[in-house]
Amino acid sequence: MSSNAGGAATNAGIGFQQRISALFLTHMFMDVVFIDDLGMDKNSKIVELKFESNNEIDDLVIKTEQSTILIQAKRSITCSESESSEFYKVIKQFVSQYLTNANSNDRFVLATTSKSSSKITVELKKILESIRSNDKGFLNNPLNKSEQDVLRIVKKNIASNYKDITNKPASDEVVNSILELSHVSVIDIEEGMPLEKAILILISGKVSVLPELFWSNLINIGLTLSKKRSSINLKGLEARVGKFIEQEKKENGQNNSLDFTLKGGISSGREVLIIESFSEEFDFMIVELIRFEDDGENRLSFSNNKVELKNGDEWNVIYRTSTFAGVERYIKENKGIFETAKVAILEINSDESVDEMNVAKSHSELCLKLINENTAPFECIICGDDISDDRSPIIEIDEIGLPHNVGLAHRGCLSPLHRILGVIDSELFRSNKNLVNFNYDKWYLLSVKGQGLFSSLAMLPKSLKPLFWKPDYNSLSKGKYCIKINLDDGSSRYVQDRGRIQRETISSAKDKSQWFNERFKAASDENNPHCYTSDSGIFTTYSHALQCKKDNESILICKDAEPVLFTRAIDKSHSVFERCYAPLMIFLDKENGLPILTNDAMIFLSNPINVDSFIRNWELAGVALPPFTVSIIESDEEFDKLIINLKKDEVTVLIDPEIDMNGQLVSGLIVEDFNDMETLIEKYS
Repeated sequence: MSSNAGGAATNAGIGFQQRISALFLTHMFMDVVFIDDLGMDKNSKIVELKFESNNEIDDLVIKTEQSTILIQAKRSITCSESESSEFYKVIKQFVSQYLTNANSNDRFVLATTSKSSSKITVELKKILESIRSNDKGFLNNPLNKSEQDVLRIVKKNIASNYKDITNKPASDEVVNSILELSHVSVIDIEEGMPLEKAILILISGKVSVLPELFWSNLINIGLTLSKKRSSINLKGLEARVGKFIEQEKKENGQNNSLDFTLKGGISSGREVLIIESFSEEFDFMIVELIRFEDDGENRLSFSNNKVELKNGDEWNVIYRTSTFAGVERYIKENKGIFETAKVAILEINSDESVDEMNVAKSHSELCLKLINENTAPFECIICGDDISDDRSPIIEIDEIGLPHNVGLAHRGCLSPLHRILGVIDSELFRSNKNLVNFNYDKWYLLSVKGQGLFSSLAMLPKSLKPLFWKPDYNSLSKGKYCIKINLDDGSSRYVQDRGRIQRETISSAKDKSQWFNERFKAASDENNPHCYTSDSGIFTTYSHALQCKKDNESILICKDAEPVLFTRAIDKSHSVFERCYAPLMIFLDKENGLPILTNDAMIFLSNPINVDSFIRNWELAGVALPPFTVSIIESDEEFDKLIINLKKDEVTVLIDPEIDMNGQLVSGLIVEDFNDMETLIEKYS
C-alpha cells in the first residue's frame, strides 16, 4: 500500500515557505518593520526580495537599507549530525554562504515554526544569541547536557561541511564567525494562527478587497516568483497588487501618510463662515472673507468662538470652513436648523482669486507639510484618540493662543473655530463601520509578539472555557536570577509566568527551587512525576501528560530545579511572547467614553476583524449594544488593572462570547480568579 505522507510533508513545507514570502511582501508593501529575531535594525526598510536566488541560502533573500537577510525556511526540523538530515544540509548552505565573502551585515536565518524540535527553537536559538551578544551568562551558566550536545552537533556540521568545500580544516575563528552570523527565527504564520490573523487586520486597513483574498494573492505571488527564481521591489509589487489599494490612497501617492484626498488641494486664501446674524432680518449669515493681507498679515483673528475683524467688529461663529462646498455639506447635515431659517450670503466683492495669492499658496504648502510629517495621521489632533470613521473632517487649528496644526479630528471634538479643509472618503471605514476609532497598524504591531494565550487556543474546537487569571501577577521584577528545571534527557526548561521567564532575587530563586525540588520528590515517590511534553512544553504530571501529549511527543521528566543567572539569551530563547492577553478590543459608550456593560458583563474581542459576526450573533439573541466606539487594550498591565476593577464590582468578564437565541453562552472564555480555581473546577467539569 502506498503512502503520500512524504508528499504531504513536502507540500506543507512549500506552503510555509510561501507564507514566509507573503509575510515579507506584506511588510515591504505596508512599510512596516518585522519585529523579530532576524537581526534587523528596527528602522530597516525592505527594498527588495529575491526568491530561490543564486545565493547558497536560497529560499528567500531580503535586502534592506542596512543589511542582507538570507532565509532558509523549514516548517519542521530536528537537530542532527547525519549527512542526510535537513539540518546538516542547512548548515552546509550557511557555510557555503559564508565562503562567498559574507560580511558582518549579513544574516543567515533558519526560519521555522514551533513544530520543530526544541533543540532548534530553544536551545540552538539560545546558544546563537549568547555567542552574538558575547553574553557573560553563556560562560557563567554552564550549558546543560542537551545544549552541549546541540553545540557539538552544529560545530561538527560546520567543520565537516567547511572541509568538504575547501579541503581545509575549519579554525575556531571560522566556526565562531559562522555562528555569529546565524539566527533561528520561529515564525508561526500558518492558517488560523494569531500572527496570520494580525496580518489580515493590517491588510484590511490598506486595501479595498477582502484581506483574505489579498493575502492569498501575496502567497501566490511568492510561489510564482519562487518558480521563476525571480526578485521583486516595491515598484514591481505595486504594479501587481496596486489595483487593490483603495483608490484615494493610490491617487494621493506614498508621501501623504494621511491617505486621504483633498480634491482641488487646500484652499487657504479665504474664510467661509456661518455666523449668528448681526442683522435682525436674518437668523444666520454665510460670510466669505479674505484671510490675508498682501504682506502676509492675518486680516482676521479667532478666539472664544468669535471672529474679530480689522475694524474691531466681532461676530459669533457657528461653523468655519475653507470653501462654500464645506458650508453646503454642513447645511445638508443640519437640515433641521436651516430648513426654515432666514440666511443671508455675503460674498467677497472681488474678481481676484484669493487662493492664488503667494501668501495663500505658501500657507497651503505649510499645511501639507504638517500633514505629511504627522507620524500618527489617524489620531485625532484634538483628543489624541484613533480615528476610523468615514467622512471624518480634516481641520486646521488657527486661533489665538493655540499652536498651529493640521490633521484629522472626530466630529464630536469639533469646535466652531476649527477650520474645515475637507473630509476623508474611505471605503475601508465604510465597510467596517463597527470598528469605530480603531487603529489597524497598532493592532498588528502589538499582535506580532502578543496574544500568547490565544496561540494555544487557535486550533482547539469552540467551547465555553474558563480563563484562570492571576490578580497578583508582578511584571515589574528585575531580579538577576531565574529558575532552571533540569530534565531527564539532559535538556532544561525555565520557570515562566504568562509565557515569560520569571525573574527572581537570589534568595527567592533558592527558596522556590527548594519548593520545586520537594514537590518533584513527592510526586516521584508516588510514581507520578512532574514533567514537560517535549514539543508543546506543557508542564504537568506524568499521568496527565499521557492524556494530552501528541503522538509524536516525548515526556521529559523533571529531575531538579536550581537558581541560575538570568541572561538576555535565556530570555530571548525561552520567553515565548511579550504579552499573554493583549492586544484585545473593547467597546466604549460613545456618549460617556466608559466601557460598555451588557447584562452585567464586559466583552473583549481577540480578533476585531470578526466584530460584525459577533454583533450579529448577539443581536439575534436580543442583545444590542448602545452607540459605541472601540479601544485597544495594549498591554497585559492595562488588562490586569481593568479586570481587577471589574472583579471588585462583580462584573462578569467575557472574551469572544457567542450566545444562542435564548441568551445562553455557548462559546468563549470566562475570566475567573486563579485563586478560586479549586472551587470552580466542578463548575466547568
